[in-house]
Amino acid sequence: MGRTNEGKEYGKILSTLGESTMRKHSIALMTFLIILSVGIAGCSSQAPSAPPVTQLATQPTTTVAPTAAPTVAPTAMGTTVVPTPVATNVTPAPVTTTAKPTATPTPQIVVTIKMTNYNTVDPSGTVVVKKGTKVVWENQMMARENIIKVEGLFTSPSIYTGGSFGYTFDKAGAYEWVSTTNGAFKGTITVQ
Repeated sequence: MGRTNEGKEYGKILSTLGESTMRKHSIALMTFLIILSVGIAGCSSQAPSAPPVTQLATQPTTTVAPTAAPTVAPTAMGTTVVPTPVATNVTPAPVTTTAKPTATPTPQIVVTIKMTNYNTVDPSGTVVVKKGTKVVWENQMMARENIIKVEGLFTSPSIYTGGSFGYTFDKAGAYEWVSTTNGAFKGTITVQ
């Protein structure tokens, strides 16, 4: 009979609170029961340990400590869940970077051979250059074209008055050159 009276009492209280208030309290009660059941199910002296998390050596290494289960502290109005603080140590791995040196381009060496009036060449004779040197023939004659030929390497197009032609010597050796239109223009290029 005591139980029946308690149920009636509870019914009277609920009817006086109103439907909206009952919903709020029933949601709070359900939330409390869920938290309580999770707390009871997860009660143990230690939380299970998780394996440490490691990243690649080029990135900072992170180790995550296991977290403890939250503690449930009852209060007069309900239950408050208080997370248990856990210390975490994160030690980043040292990262070193090395700047790569950039090569400064070396300007190309250019030697100019001038073909002038009166069948002269400046400089005349043998010209000694290093590998990678560009030799330029300039036609400074008043009214004549020239074609320069180095046997086995090249034959230039026509070089008209005021024009020029250049060739870069990449292999060591001695190379004789001649103007095919004026045999007086000739010389030797020695590449070291």
